[in-house]
Amino acid sequence: MEATTASPVHDPLVIHTLNATLRSTLTPGALDWLEESSTLVAKDITLLGDHYRQADPRCGRRPLPGWRGWSRTDGARARLLMSAEPDGPELVATAGSLYLRGDPAERRGILHALPFLAIGNRALPIVDDALDTDDSRLVRAALGPYAGAYLDQTRWRQAVVKCLTMGIPLIGVAGLDKRRDAELARMGEAFARRQRTAGRPVPPDVWLITRPR
Repeated sequence: MEATTASPVHDPLVIHTLNATLRSTLTPGALDWLEESSTLVAKDITLLGDHYRQADPRCGRRPLPGWRGWSRTDGARARLLMSAEPDGPELVATAGSLYLRGDPAERRGILHALPFLAIGNRALPIVDDALDTDDSRLVRAALGPYAGAYLDQTRWRQAVVKCLTMGIPLIGVAGLDKRRDAELARMGEAFARRQRTAGRPVPPDVWLITRPR
């Protein structure tokens, strides 16, 4: 899928909700740090890396209420990325560098943030890299709304079947009901047959892609 506009995948209400959640959840000290850091990053994108890494000790890893699979640090990192040249070409390059150099949690933070950024389909190489890993946390995060909007259908189908092989619940795949098609159903049925032939269990949620539309 080609990007037609450089606008975030998420609509303004979702972006507002994330910011409101951070304001109501972070400690006063963490919130002050995030506000100051966001201002600094908005003025100078070269500061993004240092502040991105500092988000973990500043904001913590406790769950972010209302955001399944997100930590408070994930939310803060998304906010920092949104502050950095929201439609500037340097943002994709900087996000890619942070992803490639990051630990799994830092990489997951980049993946979670992608649908909040006005970058069109230019970050697909980051998604592709995550989908090529055997880290279920990265694969799960990679199949969020950004991939749902921009990943081509062939690659997307392969990623959905990979979720089945890795035991990743399909309910977490963004846009599944909208994008599933006859070919994906065929692939799901073939996977289920192979599992039964080998005497292995069939994931109970395979029906989400094999049932009629």
